[in-house]
Order: sequence, then C-alpha cells, then structure tokens
Amino acid sequence: MLSTENNKALSRLTALFDEGSFVQMGSQVSEAPVVTGWGTIDGNPVYAFAQDRESKNGAMNAAHAEKITKIYDLAAKTGCPVVGIYDSLGAELDKNAETMNAYGMLLAKTNQLSGVVPQISVVLGVCGGSAAMVACSADLTIMSKDAELFLHGPFQIKAAGCCEADKAGKAETAAAAGVAHVVTESEEEALEKARFALGLLPSNNLAPAPYFDFEAPVWSGYDEKNDCGAALIEKLADNGSLLHLQKDFAKGVCVALGTLAGQSVGFVANTFKENHGKLNAAVCTKIARFVRLCDSYSIPVVTLVNSAGFAVSGEEEVAGSIRQASMLAHTYAEATTAKVSVVVGKGIGPAFMALAGKTSGADLVYAWNDAVISSVCPRTAAAILYPDVKEEEGIAEYKQNVASAVCAAKTGCVDEVIAPEATRDTLVCALDMLAGKRVSRMPKKQSNIQF
Repeated sequence: MLSTENNKALSRLTALFDEGSFVQMGSQVSEAPVVTGWGTIDGNPVYAFAQDRESKNGAMNAAHAEKITKIYDLAAKTGCPVVGIYDSLGAELDKNAETMNAYGMLLAKTNQLSGVVPQISVVLGVCGGSAAMVACSADLTIMSKDAELFLHGPFQIKAAGCCEADKAGKAETAAAAGVAHVVTESEEEALEKARFALGLLPSNNLAPAPYFDFEAPVWSGYDEKNDCGAALIEKLADNGSLLHLQKDFAKGVCVALGTLAGQSVGFVANTFKENHGKLNAAVCTKIARFVRLCDSYSIPVVTLVNSAGFAVSGEEEVAGSIRQASMLAHTYAEATTAKVSVVVGKGIGPAFMALAGKTSGADLVYAWNDAVISSVCPRTAAAILYPDVKEEEGIAEYKQNVASAVCAAKTGCVDEVIAPEATRDTLVCALDMLAGKRVSRMPKKQSNIQF
C-alpha cells in the first residue's frame, strides 16, 4: 500500500486539485505504483493519476494499468477530463508480455476517449518508450524543464551511433519538435498550466465551452515587421486569458487558447517576420493539430492571416510537404466549429484558400483595409500584367486595382473590409452570431486525412 506521508505522487495530485477536494481510489492495491482518484479543479470534477516513482520506480505492470484504466472508464461514463502525471523508469522487465498488454490497454483507452473528454499529460519525471506514446496521445502535453520524454532514450541512441544522443529526451528537444505543448520552469508551474488549460476547455465534447468575466485589451496597433503572431493575438484576446502552445515549434505561426469577451476561443496567427509567414510542413502540422483540438470541443477558431503563401523549397517539395498542405486544408474544411478569419496583411494563393477561403470552410472572412489578397505573388502578377512599367509601380498598381481588400470584397472573397482597431469588436459580434451554428455532414465512418 502506498504511504500517504511524504509521497511525491500524492502530493502532486493534491497540488493539482482544489484544496481538500482530492479523493483517492484503489489505495490498497500494493502492486500498482500509481496514485489515482478524482477531485475538483476550479470547482469542476476531474479524474487524475500520478505515477509513483518512489515505489518500484513507478514500474508499469498489469495492476498499474488496471488502476489507470478504471479512471478512464469513469471519465467516459461521467464526461469528465483526465489528467495524467508521468514519472516512471519503465516497465517490470520480468513481466514482459504482461507489461506489453498493460501499455496496449492504456493506448487503447486514451485514443478511444480522444475528442470525448479533454486529456492532459503532465510529464514531471521520466516518460519513455510506450509510456511516451500514451502521454502524447493526450490533447495537450505539458513538461517541466527537468523532465524527460522520449521514444528511445539517450543510451539507446548513443548505442546506435547517433550523434545527437545528448539531446534525446530533453524538454527543449520536445518543445522544438512540437511534442511538448508547454514547457515550464518548475513542477508547480506545470501543474498550474494544466489547471489553466482545463479552465479553457469544456468538460466533454457535448458540454458548452466555458465563459468568464473578462478585461478587454486596449488596441495599440500592429507592426508586422516587428510583431509576431503571438503579439497580435495578445492585442485582441481578453487580458490574462491566453495559453500559448508549441511556442518553440514551427515559429512561422502562433496558436493559443484564450478568451474573447469571456468566451473560450482558439487563435491562429501567422508571424510575417518569419519568412513572410509562409507555410511549410511544420507550420501546417501545428495549425491542423490545433484546429482539430478546438473542433473536437466546439471551441471557435479565429485565424489571423498574414502569409505570402506556401514555402518555396526544393527540400520541402522532396519531403512531400503537399501532404501537410492538404491536411491543413482538409482540417479547416472538415471542422464544424465556428471559424472566422481576418486577413491582416497578405493572403496569397493556396495559403489564403486554406486559412481564409469562404468556399473551403470559413464561416466569415474579414480583411483589414490595407490587406493584399491575391491568387499569386503580386510581383509575379505585376510582371505579367504590366510589363511596360517599372516593377515597383506595377506591383503598386496590381495591389490597388486587382488585389486590394476592396476588390476581394466586391467579388465576395471576403465579407467585409474593416479597420484594424475594429477587429476585436468585429470578432466578438461574429462569434456571437455564430454561437448557434449547426452543421450536418454526410454519414461516413471517418475521413481519410493526409498526414
């Protein structure tokens, strides 16, 4: 039986939940080095487990998996989120087949509940191999900076003769690869981020997104040459409401959960100063993963478009980046949650169609009055249409007469042209109008999305 005195796993769960609300279950199962139970976070019921590395190194076995499985089963029945705290040195090696079945059981449960109730993994120690697959099956993965998350450990990579063994498993490596959504300085901050994230998500896929009291920001302008997408999001979202995700991965785009006039919203914003906001394979993957998360729980998506198109690179082309491009377009088109796009700078070619195309999924599309919306690069278009004038003059004429926001509005490409300072009010009104959105899809088992 796990001791309740000075037990790190239990203390982590106590810190996660509202004071005095955690109720432990299965404490008499001595063969399972994991603490499980439920409690409330900001008054809402949540299930959780924490692996106990101080007991048998937190080793995975059948009893360990059965305790966690019970948590998932209760979450499915009651429609409540699940938080998993990972800290284990691996499986019981003398119970080979048993541990493989145990990991398989957990993988099945986490994936069956995906999109049904929010799942958050908090990695506070070692999480490797099959356990890492389970942890990364959650909606969000949060790590403390001293934690380890890997499929193959440093010793395995070093034995294989790979030169980057020293980077394997580190939190900064997981952040740069997009595996970890958030990396924190301490365990306490990681648990607080998990609490904050749950506050922005509904309890399950049938529950409404939460609403909050809010403080509106003051519009201070936007400079695409110096501001990143995150800065623009912060100028529009309610003060103090944002949770930025995957900040060190695919820096050409920023994604964040937050609130707008008190309503939970998912924000996507291109960073133009990063290669003119061009979309590459990593950027497409980051956006698509985030939009699918929002769509799973009917959280509206606001997309702030400032992209010169898809990245032109032989390396990207050879790597098959068209897969990720089509995945991005598919994700937006398939999502049934409310989708509002604002072209805040450039909306060029396929990037505009994927992120802001009315005919390919957006409910409402707005454009700032100085936006440029074009099927091709304005420089290319000007060279063809105005061969007899100076290049810069031709580009200016093309932007004004063919690719302006007003021209796009006249053809129905965008719904309205707005001033930058009116963006927040416009978005609030649009989402309020779309609150009752209902969409029926053709019956099918699933879509065959590219990955």
